[in-house]
Amino acid sequence: MRPGRRLGRIVFPATLALFLSGTVGAFGGTDVPATPSLEIELSTDRTTYASADTALATLTVINRGDTAVTLDFASGQRYEFELRGTDDTLVWRWSDGRGFIQMLGQETIAPRERLAYEERIPLPRVPGEYRLIGMLASASSPGPASVELRVE
Repeated sequence: MRPGRRLGRIVFPATLALFLSGTVGAFGGTDVPATPSLEIELSTDRTTYASADTALATLTVINRGDTAVTLDFASGQRYEFELRGTDDTLVWRWSDGRGFIQMLGQETIAPRERLAYEERIPLPRVPGEYRLIGMLASASSPGPASVELRVE
């Protein structure tokens, strides 16, 4: 396939893919403005869990605008989840230990459309309060969403 040729929603660049990273750091500190018509919501199946249980988390992106919005991604990673302690210490990150295809990609969200990503989040054995954070892996996405969880 020729570089730059579009296949479905993924664009195959000539050389950029070699230099792009699929980690949160790569898209977290950028100057690309967020799209104002997009909203992010994060929900879980419960707010209180037993020690070492799993939470079902749903990250939902909603296009509240009247035109389609296309999000650009630097890799095959589309979203990220992080679990943090009360002192903001990172407890768990979804992408740790995972590999992502190093290609530019896009997701288009039509007007009034929702795009949802679900994951099972392993919770710690240590009882306490935690904050689950969900975000898109796109520089132009709205900021992260979070929910508070309790492990008993």
